[in-house]
Amino acid sequence: MFPFRNKPVVAAFAIGTRVRVKAGTMDPDYHDMPLGGWVGTVTQVSRGTPDHYLVRWNQETLQRWNKFWRREIWLSEDKLESDPGGPVCIEQPPMGIIDVCCKMQHPLPQM
Repeated sequence: MFPFRNKPVVAAFAIGTRVRVKAGTMDPDYHDMPLGGWVGTVTQVSRGTPDHYLVRWNQETLQRWNKFWRREIWLSEDKLESDPGGPVCIEQPPMGIIDVCCKMQHPLPQM
């Protein structure tokens, strides 16, 4: 009768929790861009079914990809796991995506 009673009172990841994106996760807006292995900190929580978390990427993740991508993203709970620590091992996008990102970062001079 009251399905919300089955919902935990506390979100799976609290603000300030370090999380890692699960392998095989793609960017929700750019479907060719893998996010698996990216590490960051939860900065906001949006309760729902499922809960969503605003994740701000950590410095090591940004060093590998910051020139091309946003610094934070909303992801659903099923795309995240607690970060056990260790090195950031991010999944690599297809070469065509890297080429497009490089062109966006360093556009060709106008003739």
